[in-house]
Amino acid sequence: MYDEQGRAATQVLISHLCHELVSPIGAVNNGVELLEESLGEGIEKEALDLIGESARLASSRLRFYRLAYGRAGAGADLQATQAETALAELIQAEARTTLTWRVARAAELAPGGYQLVLNLALLGAQAMPRGGTLKVELAEPAGDGIAALRITATGAGARVADAVQAALADADTLPDHTSVHAWWCGALARRLGVAVAVVSSVDPVGFAVQLPGQT
Repeated sequence: MYDEQGRAATQVLISHLCHELVSPIGAVNNGVELLEESLGEGIEKEALDLIGESARLASSRLRFYRLAYGRAGAGADLQATQAETALAELIQAEARTTLTWRVARAAELAPGGYQLVLNLALLGAQAMPRGGTLKVELAEPAGDGIAALRITATGAGARVADAVQAALADADTLPDHTSVHAWWCGALARRLGVAVAVVSSVDPVGFAVQLPGQT
């Protein structure tokens, strides 16, 4: 049954996604207006640079969120290389954060596993208000079929707010715009039958989870 709590969370998720896209798309519009107003004034290059940079940011966010929030990321066919490309493009476009990706290319996870990896990586990036270093570490599943994932976010002022921790751990928490992504991470984890541990809530921030391998 689709209850009121699930409905509210979905609405906030959609609002969050729109918020992520409004800025770069608005900047593209600004660049077009600047071009229209400045023809012959020698600032066309500045306008084109603004359009190009904003379009790349919007495109990288769309590709990432398609996998992070959409059905495309929930299947078994999402692999380490695709997840790395989507995350690397997003981090590079944001410019303030450096990504270290230490994931075994042969690490095959249960359907939805890499979707959780992407979302937890983004949760780590969001914990660094001034940017920093984001490290994603995942080895191949061990003999018991379990792969240990560790996300580490190191940056000035990095922290995980209490509301974010509550939304990550408790399915009954009603999220707001500051905690809805953590709520989504928790929902994905519960669907896989696992729980995300907040190893550290201050710089460096750390998340850990034992992910099931592909059977």
